Amino acid sequence: MWRATASVGALGLEIALSIIIGGGIGYYLDLKLNTHWIMYVGLCFGIAAAIKSLVRVTRAAKRAFPDEPENDTKKSGGNGAGPN
Repeated sequence: MWRATASVGALGLEIALSIIIGGGIGYYLDLKLNTHWIMYVGLCFGIAAAIKSLVRVTRAAKRAFPDEPENDTKKSGGNGAGPN
């Protein structure tokens, strides 16, 4: 349980660093190679890594907490307006 909680807690930092590092590497390569498009490729790779991290943490949280309901619509009658 603690491992899943720690993984969820570090998710924001992991997403931010993935995007910053991908864009930074692309920017550095743009400067070195005198181009203007590699930074966008690096940003795309960073965003893809962030999405991969989000999926990984979501799957780990579902394995760690299998009894948690996915949403509250079953409890509230299906309309999401609260208890009947």
